[in-house]
Amino acid sequence: IAVLVRSNERGQEVATALVAAGVPATFNGSNSVLTTAAAADWLTLLRALDQPRRPYLRRAFLTDFVGATVADIALADDDRLGSWSLLVHTWARVLARHGVPALFAAFDADTDFRARLLTRPDGERLVTDHRHLAELLHHQATRGGSPRARDLAAWLVGERDGSSLGADS
Repeated sequence: IAVLVRSNERGQEVATALVAAGVPATFNGSNSVLTTAAAADWLTLLRALDQPRRPYLRRAFLTDFVGATVADIALADDDRLGSWSLLVHTWARVLARHGVPALFAAFDADTDFRARLLTRPDGERLVTDHRHLAELLHHQATRGGSPRARDLAAWLVGERDGSSLGADS
């Protein structure tokens, strides 16, 4: 079923209300994938891959990629925090050696990323957004010649800032 509305804001309101009522719904407006929660997660992860220090790592644990909650982090013992940190460090090596497609595959292999997201009401949209962003980042890495997390994060910030001015990706 499609619901047609006059504005993106109203479309998002309708989709949110449907999900709240237990009806799976996605919103397909003219908003850019660069302005989604998935893009914010990618940026957070790329920053942690580039600078694997405690504050960046903790933020990365809260992304869809690791899937921890604030409560999980608060209650985590040193072993759990260490395993999450190791995961992010491993992903940094995967990105540096094999690029964005291998990194995206590692999320699924290491954390059941897609299966976990698909259990959420907006799961299909999230998986699609993350996949689209992976494609955009891969394209940028191959075009720019560098899969470095720092370069990809800088590119993503620039594109997000541009998308607020009407750019669409």
